[in-house]
Amino acid sequence: MAILTFPSIIPTRATWGLKSITEAFTSPLNGTTQTSGRPGSRWKVTLEFESMNLSQGATLDGWLAGMDGMSNRTNIYPHHRPGTGATATVNGASQVGSTLNINCAANRVFAAGDFFSVNGELKMITASTVANGTGQATLAFSPMLRASPTSGSNVVFTQPTVQMMLAQDEYGVTRVPGPLYENITISMMEVFQ
Repeated sequence: MAILTFPSIIPTRATWGLKSITEAFTSPLNGTTQTSGRPGSRWKVTLEFESMNLSQGATLDGWLAGMDGMSNRTNIYPHHRPGTGATATVNGASQVGSTLNINCAANRVFAAGDFFSVNGELKMITASTVANGTGQATLAFSPMLRASPTSGSNVVFTQPTVQMMLAQDEYGVTRVPGPLYENITISMMEVFQ
């Protein structure tokens, strides 16, 4: 398995989402339902590239061939939300779940919908929050942590990445004579060990 650098071509359109892992139990006696979320939710993305020139199309085509189906990996960030420029570190050990205490700049605003990565995991902030005057904040996010990050480790807000693989073992690119590549659509899913 190799980790390939994603081409520096911005997709025309991207559809990001989560595949969550939940369990549900419906009582046969009264019909009530109980659900429980489990760690291990995965990001998935579909990237669309339209009307690329020959150089861009060939670069993307070569990258797809190099991915060798689901064999190799790439690190990608959400191009539509490339980051806030914030810098922060984890504040405290043994943190798990869907909140994270951090140290950052005083009064720093973190908006719902912003992405960050910590411990090699991509997260989306689910509730806006503002750091206090001493630069402490608690981020609420999804999906939940798979592993507890080390206290003092970096929280990345600028081009936070997630490691992904192609969603299937084959691909095809339509090519017609002329100066442009046809539209290319790529589906990927998060991979972790």
